[in-house]
Amino acid sequence: SGERLDGVASETAAQKLRGRVGTTVTVKVNSVSIFFWFLIYIITPDGHLSKTGICEAVSFLTDCCIRDGSYTVQEMENQGVQSYILDLRNNPGGLVRVGLDVAQIWLDGTETLVNTIDRDGDMLPINMINGHALTRDPLVVLVNEESASASEILAGALHDNGRAILVGHRTFGKGKIQV
Repeated sequence: SGERLDGVASETAAQKLRGRVGTTVTVKVNSVSIFFWFLIYIITPDGHLSKTGICEAVSFLTDCCIRDGSYTVQEMENQGVQSYILDLRNNPGGLVRVGLDVAQIWLDGTETLVNTIDRDGDMLPINMINGHALTRDPLVVLVNEESASASEILAGALHDNGRAILVGHRTFGKGKIQV
């Protein structure tokens, strides 16, 4: 019916797409970034201006995440950001592969991103391949009870590799992939 759904909650949009089996629906999606960012300006006790970049990732559902995340961090670097907060609160995750790709924005080299255990109990690490961090500035990652799946793995990879400090509450931990 040509109805725009800008700013409409996801469940409301989903209800509008439901109908009888066999009904045809055409959906047009404009470029959507899953990263939002803004800057915080802080005057230090010695009078200098310090910039902290807040980067919020709302999910890891599409392959554009690495592109959008890289663009976001590069834009903040261009603004002279000196420290970062990666906000993964309420991020339900998505594709584990995409979350691991996003880790490469922050990590260098061949760090282990996550360890998997097969059904025989053998541990198999998943390592980065030639990672090139876009920034080495200090990083804090915010998590909460709704941070799940790929966002938990990303937060763990950044923390376990000594790249970030985690702040917040215990994550969702659905126990299927993450222990």
